[in-house]
Amino acid sequence: MSTPLLADLAHLRSQRVRGNLVIRDRIRRAARSALTEAGFLEVDTPVLGARIDEYAAGHLRAETASGHRLWLAQSPQLYKQALIAAGLERYFQFAHCFRDEHREPGRTDYLREFVQLDVEMRTESSIEIMAVVEHVLQGVLSTLGIPVPSFPFPRLDAMTAMREYGSDRPDLRGEGEEVSCLWVVDFPVARSSHGTVELERHPMARPQSTSVTKENLTTLRSHSFDLVVNGYEIASGALRIHDPAAQSELLHAAGLDPAAFGDLLAILENCPPHGGFGLGLDRLTMQLLGVESIADATAFPNGFGA
Repeated sequence: MSTPLLADLAHLRSQRVRGNLVIRDRIRRAARSALTEAGFLEVDTPVLGARIDEYAAGHLRAETASGHRLWLAQSPQLYKQALIAAGLERYFQFAHCFRDEHREPGRTDYLREFVQLDVEMRTESSIEIMAVVEHVLQGVLSTLGIPVPSFPFPRLDAMTAMREYGSDRPDLRGEGEEVSCLWVVDFPVARSSHGTVELERHPMARPQSTSVTKENLTTLRSHSFDLVVNGYEIASGALRIHDPAAQSELLHAAGLDPAAFGDLLAILENCPPHGGFGLGLDRLTMQLLGVESIADATAFPNGFGA
């Protein structure tokens, strides 16, 4: 009887897959080198921790022998904001992240457990953060001998993208172009769906207005951005709310209880302006390899990530 681990063993015995993992390693090394060169410090954060409703998707949990519940972090969001608050102004890591969300039929770029290049920095400018992502991509593409698109990458308003292309991650490759990189920016703070209001991003993304109410939440934009490579969202980021009063205001407007975010609000006391992004290593590798399934860019696709 086959098991997920034995299925992964057969997967790893493929010479093609092993070659892909060599490329993945080169991508990781190039990204790490680019960030170290730019003054970022690599810091590990916990995988298990207390629950926080940073995303609408469900959580994956573990229980200790004593019955305590620990949640697998969907991202290191709180930890990296704590690092900034503590005075470490440029952080990165290759973090294992977890999502328990509905898998769309036919989707080939989905994993419940995935590796994310996670970056946070002290800044008041989303453009400065995007420049860091572009610096990382330049290092990666140069290492692989792939022609580097001109910098800065073009930018497209999120609402315009939906109106003109019917997608907020359009594939804009021209004739013979190997890699197309596009920034989709200024996403709505929230949207109305079936009579309820849902945040478009996580609740730490900073709105472009200082006045946030339940009534105007769906009309506001956020300082947020996605990097789209060949029609796939590769990285997502935003400036963060860095004031506890403003954070409480948004949580309340979104129908969330600020009391459930006590640790976050405490972290934001005297916290400087900051922002960051997460870049999916598995998905980036998939795109640069030109393969159809994320399994071909991953060592153990049949394990917990299946």
